Amino acid sequence: MSGAIKPGMIKKKKKKKKKKVVAIVLVQNLATIIVVIKFLKKVMITGDSPPQLALLQVYMVELYQDTLVDLLLPKFARRLKLDIKKDSKGMVFIENVTVESITTVEELNLIIQRGSERRHTTETSMNEQSSRSHLILSIVVESTNLQTQSIARGKLSFVDLAGSERVKKSGSSGSQLKEAQSINKSLSALGDVISALSTGNQHIPYRNHKLTMLMSDSLGGNAKTLMFVNISPAESNLDETYNSLT
Repeated sequence: MSGAIKPGMIKKKKKKKKKKVVAIVLVQNLATIIVVIKFLKKVMITGDSPPQLALLQVYMVELYQDTLVDLLLPKFARRLKLDIKKDSKGMVFIENVTVESITTVEELNLIIQRGSERRHTTETSMNEQSSRSHLILSIVVESTNLQTQSIARGKLSFVDLAGSERVKKSGSSGSQLKEAQSINKSLSALGDVISALSTGNQHIPYRNHKLTMLMSDSLGGNAKTLMFVNISPAESNLDETYNSLT
């Protein structure tokens, strides 16, 4: 991206058909996102002919006990119900979520920091800072050809999944137990979707859980998916490591 995007740089003309490209990256370390955005910065805006203009918008939510929480909502703003929808092109979006425009990597980094500070975490017997929710950061990229006004629109979704939890090991009880049960249920639903996709089933059970509904446009079709799995080298965690890899 060469400099800030200024209003009025594009004259209003009849827009050609939009093309959708969706990808998802499942990450444990959100710093990975910065590397991707630096790459976008290089490839989306160039001096080549024809010139391209990219607009980037971001939203960040967590799925906590089957409830969507807006992590970028201003402090005193009214909290509205968040609904998962699809647009006319099949791209998933969240109704009433806070969406922020970005033009620099620094702006994105501040957004990630602000949202991450609001995420539900707690200490368990297995982890000093255990994530109690799934975090979803989506970056909608819209690239416009300044000569033809044709638009290509896509989405990069970064999902930091809370790890599956054996209650006996984590020592979870009370509210932590409910959180663990919710996490395990959602991961089981995701496993069912991945299994259905890998075996070529005609019916993919996206609607069985909000997590899979959110990820539906990023797992099937022509979407590209990259997953990083953190595993433990400790023998005491062999069962969890095996389950993660299979």
